[in-house]
Amino acid sequence: MNVVRKTLFVLLATVVALSGFAEGQKDQKAATSSKTTAGTKTPITFTFFTVDATEDMPFTDPVAKKITELTGVTLKVDRPVAGDQQAIPLMIASGQYPDLIYAKGDLTLLIEAGAVIPLDDLIAKRGKYIIMYRYYKWLNQIYHEGLLDPESFTQKEDVWEAKIASGRVLGIAYPRWGYGDARTSLIQQGMPERTYA
Repeated sequence: MNVVRKTLFVLLATVVALSGFAEGQKDQKAATSSKTTAGTKTPITFTFFTVDATEDMPFTDPVAKKITELTGVTLKVDRPVAGDQQAIPLMIASGQYPDLIYAKGDLTLLIEAGAVIPLDDLIAKRGKYIIMYRYYKWLNQIYHEGLLDPESFTQKEDVWEAKIASGRVLGIAYPRWGYGDARTSLIQQGMPERTYA
């Protein structure tokens, strides 16, 4: 379950970071454009390549739509085709990178190529929503609002999979190979709308 916790943290931090960065870009654009009004969410699309995806992942489910509504952020998700292992090396060779990359074992190659950008200064300047203590405060808040399963970080894997297969899970941060059977079960039961983001 440590993998589940780490993956959940990474996904939540990424979404919060994207909304924070989008907010920063909105502020920057607002300063240069008289047409921007307070409270609007300037649309922005980030490209995201993930080596874990095995099928297309359109950013169109209800959770994605809500993220876009609240932040203006959308993701264009790309993946390797048919188990292609050359996607990351080809990016490095061409110098053309997506905004976000989940490279798994190829992260070292990206670091060595100078393709990983340190975000420390940007986080200090515009990342007020992703500072760690606020993340835990947010988890505590959604727990008390009843939005976070009280067993989220303590349940055994078989209990977790059963919850997913029942259609009771709204959001999940885990590679598809870890919950694919539960997702397939929902689809076979005629409940594709009960799958999750």
